[in-house]
Amino acid sequence: PIDINKKILYELDNNLLLFYTGIKRKTSSILKKQKQRIINKDIISSMEKMVELVWDMKKALENRNLNDFGKILHQNWMYKRELTDSITNTTIDEIYMTALNNGAIGGKLLGAGGGGFILFLVKKDSHNIFKASLPNLQHYQFGFDKYGSKIIYSNL
Repeated sequence: PIDINKKILYELDNNLLLFYTGIKRKTSSILKKQKQRIINKDIISSMEKMVELVWDMKKALENRNLNDFGKILHQNWMYKRELTDSITNTTIDEIYMTALNNGAIGGKLLGAGGGGFILFLVKKDSHNIFKASLPNLQHYQFGFDKYGSKIIYSNL
């Protein structure tokens, strides 16, 4: 459990921006490459460092420090990139650098990597400039739910 103040949860909710990169990929092939490389000690070290960041992130949230939270997202992204060369590509790297140069404190590609969605921590007062810097990406609204993850079914 994370002892998080409602105010910081609200602030976090309002400072995270989610974008779709427009890049589709096969998650299974990326995960297969990661699994094949898991015998490499450097890869194991990167994975262990990613796990350790959970405690730093928990502490940042409990201390109401979103700047540290953003920096931890960035650290996690740097470690994730080391898992396999399929995690990122030139387009994703350009998106990420543009984001950092336009107000993002940190971010990371979600899921297995290679494409899909990317999440950034950006102070609310910089959102308009930030979004304008990534005109080719689809921005998605999302928010936290106090009841946890849910599966929503549709008959469409």
